[in-house]
Parts: sequence; structure tokens; C-alpha cells
Amino acid sequence: MKGYLGIDGGGTKTQFLLADAEGHLLAAERLGGIDFTQIGMDGVQAVLEEGRASILRQAAARTGPVDITALCAGLTLISEYQSWDEHCPRLLAAVFPGVSIRCVNDSIIALYGSLALKPGIHLVAGTGSIVSGRDPTGATARCGGWNEFFSDEGSCYWLGHKACEIFARQADGRLKRGPLYDILRRHLGLRRDFDLIGYYHDNLQGCREKIAALQIILAQAAAAGDSAALSAYADAARELSLMVKAVRSRLAYGVAEVVAVSCTGGLFRAGDLIRKPLQNQLPDDQFLLSEPCFSPAAGAILGAYEQGGLNEKQIAAIMPTLKKEDQAHDFH
Repeated sequence: MKGYLGIDGGGTKTQFLLADAEGHLLAAERLGGIDFTQIGMDGVQAVLEEGRASILRQAAARTGPVDITALCAGLTLISEYQSWDEHCPRLLAAVFPGVSIRCVNDSIIALYGSLALKPGIHLVAGTGSIVSGRDPTGATARCGGWNEFFSDEGSCYWLGHKACEIFARQADGRLKRGPLYDILRRHLGLRRDFDLIGYYHDNLQGCREKIAALQIILAQAAAAGDSAALSAYADAARELSLMVKAVRSRLAYGVAEVVAVSCTGGLFRAGDLIRKPLQNQLPDDQFLLSEPCFSPAAGAILGAYEQGGLNEKQIAAIMPTLKKEDQAHDFH
């Protein structure tokens, strides 16, 4: 049986999904992150080999032996480090000999999945932020996601820092104290305002996920009417919209063409706090906000179908089955 493998490899987790030519999932495995700057090239190879062994073992137990025809790997840091761009395809070829391989940045498989391989733009605003797009010619473009220290605008991490900044300003009297002041102080257990300095140093510094989690506190303050917190979400929407517009400008879209924009990531759990200002920044005569069709891991499978030579009509016929499988297993 022919199998098509999708790999969604990020800094904290790597998802392997194996599907047949009809869109049925044959195996799934979730392992640790695949960031070579954290685990080294040998660590990356170990994750890939463990994932390969697991999905082939699962598939064999379920349906019999499976030959992987093609794979699409969406991996963190691809297109960001030349050494990684050169080494990664060779590494994949060594672990998956004889397999047709496509290797792209993990934002691209999210784009494939969110728009079901159709042209459009995908906005991710979670711990970090990044926007990628694909036009009718198949060309792609990316914006953002440079580095946590000088990029990731509009992300939960960026807003987590904003929460600390607003607290400091409200504590100083540079801003009128709003709900954020008491909410953050209570949440962090601060006895004195300046205890935030030590708390940040001991508990937050260098921990992107913990800083990003402060976005939830900012959302609570905004929902309680804190004007500075509300302004922070408006600023985030403005930054994200600039990224979307920048990607559009680099792709082959007509001036009057309405471009689909799908949005994913933890920031959108804030609901209308971010969605309304974002819609205001992206006029509906140019952009159409939409819900994602597939998870990034399923998007990688779609990329594997393309890589394996399936045409648009064949992939379209597979999609309803793959979508049911994706929703049933919740790989987002």
C-alpha cells in the first residue's frame, strides 16, 4: 500500500501523520521538538528515525506493510539557517531512502492546511507571529517570525510583554490605573509593585511560553474595560495586518482581488478582542477572514500528495475523508 507522510516539526513537538491515497489516516505519532539549535543534528535524526519506526509499525499492524511514496516535512528554522537548509534534505533522504521529499518551513504546511492548498494568506498568532501566503501561480511569501527579541509583533509573547509594560506605567502613574493593575498583581502574587522586577527575572526571563501566557491576563483586563489593555489589542491587530498586507504585496494578486486570510494560534482565543480590530484593519473589499480547513499536520499530508504527483482533482476527491480524520483526531 502507498503511504503519504506529513511531518509538522516545531520547537516543542513533532507530529507525524501517515495517510493512504484515499485520505484515511494509517498512523500518528507525536514526539519532542525538532529544533536543531536545541537538540543538535544528531537529535533531529533521532526524532525522525523514531517517528519513522513508529508510524510504519502502527500502519503495518493496522493494514499491513506500507511503502512511503512521498513526504512533506514542515520544519522549524527552514529558510532561516543556510546550514540547516542544506543539511535537512540530506538528513530526510537518509532516514527515508527512495521517498520523494518536500522540505519547507513549518509556516508553509500551516498555509497548505488552513486554505486546503488554495491561494491565500495564513496568519499565525500564538506564542510567536508569522504570516505566509501562496498565490495562484504557486509562489509563496512570508513575513514576520524573525526573532523573539526584535520581531513576533502582535503575538501572545509580544502582548505578554505589553501586560508588564502597562502594569509598570500604571504603577508609576504614567497611566491611569485600570483593572490590569490589580489583576496582574493578584495573579503574580506581588506584595509590592516593584516585586515584578524580581518575579520577571526569576520566573519569566528567557521563558517565551510563560511570558506569552500573560496575554490571558491582558485579555481579562481588556474584558474588564482597561483602556490600555484594549489599546494593546488594537496595536497587535495593526501589526498583524501590516504583515498580511506585506505578504499580499509580494504575491501575484490583482488590486481588486479579494484574498482569503485564515487565522490560527492561541491569540485568537481572545475572540473579538483581536478579531474585531483585525477585521477593521483588513478591509473586506481586499481580504476575507476565514476559518482554517485543516491542521498544519494534515496540511503536510496535502503537501505530500502534491509531492507524490497527485493532481488537483485527485486531491480534491481525497479532502472530505482527510478532513473527517483530521477533525476526529484534532491535530491542531
